[in-house]
Amino acid sequence: MAGKVYEYIIVLKKRSFVFINTVSILMIAIAALMLSLQVILHGYERTLIYIAIMLSMIAWTAFTILKEKKGRPSLYRIALLLGAWGIFLQPYLSWLAFIYVAAAVIEKQVKFPEEIAFDNDEVVINSFPKKRYSWDAFENIVLKDGLLTLDYKKNTLFQKQIESAVEKEEEAAFNVFCQERLKK
Repeated sequence: MAGKVYEYIIVLKKRSFVFINTVSILMIAIAALMLSLQVILHGYERTLIYIAIMLSMIAWTAFTILKEKKGRPSLYRIALLLGAWGIFLQPYLSWLAFIYVAAAVIEKQVKFPEEIAFDNDEVVINSFPKKRYSWDAFENIVLKDGLLTLDYKKNTLFQKQIESAVEKEEEAAFNVFCQERLKK
């Protein structure tokens, strides 16, 4: 949320990315299988390129899995882009490469920490896609005991835990800020 200064930015607790990671690994495996079949069925044409791409995809995937096991963020986008390149070089199904490129581009945004920013004019939820709300869209906004609650006027409720603990004074200041904006 660069470019604009917000009074408060609240980082929500991390979501599970097991499904996204599983789909990414499955896509990488499919690309590697397609490249392997190309090498086996069509002999020496571009064999070295296909093997280099496959080994690079496997190495990046292994590196990413090791990072994930250490608790660091995991992004499979490099392996997905390599898979897209390998698929694009093949004489058939090259259109499939665009799906791989789209998956690589979307992955980082989907895994970005979910943040909600508050300023005098609006509330911005940094998700994919980014959502902007004016203050008059809410009945109430409260931060209490590590739980952020957004009560919309359209009769929906959003509740999520925040990433780290907040001191009582900061929590009270945030709640006062929100109540002042909601009364306007």
